[in-house]
Amino acid sequence: MARAETCAAALLDLRPGLRVLDACAAPGGKTGHLLEIAGGDIDLLAVDSDADRLAQVAGNLERLRRQARLARLDLRDARSLAGEGPFDRILIDAPCSATGVIRRHPDIKLLRRPSDIPVFARAQRAILDTCFARLLPGGRLVYATCSVLAAENGGVVERFVAETPAARRIDTPEQLWPGVRARQGPGTRGADGSVLVCDRPRTARFVGRRSARGYRAGPWGRRPGPSPERAGCAAGPDWCQRRH
Repeated sequence: MARAETCAAALLDLRPGLRVLDACAAPGGKTGHLLEIAGGDIDLLAVDSDADRLAQVAGNLERLRRQARLARLDLRDARSLAGEGPFDRILIDAPCSATGVIRRHPDIKLLRRPSDIPVFARAQRAILDTCFARLLPGGRLVYATCSVLAAENGGVVERFVAETPAARRIDTPEQLWPGVRARQGPGTRGADGSVLVCDRPRTARFVGRRSARGYRAGPWGRRPGPSPERAGCAAGPDWCQRRH
């Protein structure tokens, strides 16, 4: 597990008793880290769309002697979380081009094609929409990739914030999109990637943070408002269409 990846869990600001969603959880390094940070005192759901990779999550949790609920779900489908209640914290380690970890996986330069990037960006946005719809007011969402490409980071986030009335971005000195200079966070120099945090607080905010190469995660905020259940929305296909 790279040093930059540990920033994502730290930025979630975990506390005992919280409901947490680890989206795109495989192979489970950050899942285990979340449980270690919280001392296991959280209700954590780890999700991945691939059964074999989800089995890796189970294996890693068994090795760490930690427990979480596991579910095979495709979060690109807005109805995939219909059976789940809202979450206090959400970590999205979105599928991406992995351009931020080329030094560890140089074959990426040969395998990746320009046409791949829009496909990743659409999937990232779909996952972000699905997950944010399940975020409680006062909660926090961390969006992460191991890409250094603007199309998969700022491009996804800026459009999401612009098109999602409930979301607002939080600016911090540590935030960095590709092409924007910012100071590095402590302990991240020389690490693979960056971290951007997203949060849905009652006073909405968005925080960002970066390490040296590629891994991004960030927080956004959500404007005040009732949870979907309190607004009268039933869990199901229309769950994320909150009433005003």
